[in-house]
Amino acid sequence: MEKSKIDQVSGQVFRQFPEVRGCSPKIKNQSVGQYLFIYEGNGTTADGKTIRHIVRVVVREDGSISKITSSR
Repeated sequence: MEKSKIDQVSGQVFRQFPEVRGCSPKIKNQSVGQYLFIYEGNGTTADGKTIRHIVRVVVREDGSISKITSSR
């Protein structure tokens, strides 16, 4: 996948999930024309504890996002 499309998807993810901002995605090829981007970062709870935050994004070949899931 082209770097410009990866940067475009990452920008959308970072706007929606600031906890993973600055993380580079792990990219896996799921099927023909479909990729899985996995972002891992750390968030903070209301009482100050740190939790791991994982965002999984299914991206089509053209760079459009078809699905986003997040752990909390």
